[in-house]
Amino acid sequence: MPTILYEPFEISTRTVAAGPIQAAQINQFFELVYVEAGWGQQQVNDHTYPFGPGDVLLLLPRECNGLQAETEVRLRSVRFLPVFFAQPSVQAQRIDFTQWLRKIEFIFFNYPRNRSNLIGSAADRATVAQLLENATAEYQDERLFCDVLLQTHLMGVLTLVARNLYHAQLPAPLAEGALGQHPAPAQEELFSHLHFHIYEPAKLTARHLAEHFGVAPSYFGRYFQRLAGVPLKRYVLLYKLKLVESRLQFSDLTLSQIADELGFTDVSHLNKTFLRYRGALPSTFRRQAGLGLSSATTA
Repeated sequence: MPTILYEPFEISTRTVAAGPIQAAQINQFFELVYVEAGWGQQQVNDHTYPFGPGDVLLLLPRECNGLQAETEVRLRSVRFLPVFFAQPSVQAQRIDFTQWLRKIEFIFFNYPRNRSNLIGSAADRATVAQLLENATAEYQDERLFCDVLLQTHLMGVLTLVARNLYHAQLPAPLAEGALGQHPAPAQEELFSHLHFHIYEPAKLTARHLAEHFGVAPSYFGRYFQRLAGVPLKRYVLLYKLKLVESRLQFSDLTLSQIADELGFTDVSHLNKTFLRYRGALPSTFRRQAGLGLSSATTA
């Protein structure tokens, strides 16, 4: 297997024989699982959901997962190990770490808890199967530039999952590409849009959202506050602080990098905002999360 990328994540295949549900375990990783063949049930905490060939399943950290195979099941999985989120050398290996983390965060915060499969499009399922096949070959063969190709294939998989999650939560007129009049967006649809475009300030304004979802601009502010319980600007800020927490827990990004990426004026602005809403400085939060900070990270 490629020594360059062996530690941050791993790709594996396995076969599960038909039989009773496997003992449920607390998952320690972020893991995407593609069902190559077979039928069964995925247990997530206290719920079970059916799966079949072509489905893409998600295992999240700190969730209890189990599997019951009704027929022999063949699975191909990509497991992101804890070191992936904390290892500085990942960036030196030509991986765009920020883009990986953004895709994983969007999937994490928009994962549908009422079903297993993440991808509804048949065409996208076929593409995911091919991308994983290509990624597995690069992962095993250690050929020239395998790290770059592996990055491309797996980022493609994450992008397709994120796109399908976003698409699944849009109202029908938007999903079909028509932006005409339709009922006000449901909570999941609107929030999914905000999360997906959280790094694009122009798409987070009340005017843009009102136009995008076909809601009267004069009504949108009241509608959003009734839906979310807080004004739009406050919701965006609180969601960004959740992403700051994710960065502090799962990455080696510096405070300056986090502030710049999430639209804070500078580290001082980030510190004051985080302290106000979270009751601690970012450096304290990171240290308590167990990662610690070097002098370079706090710069």
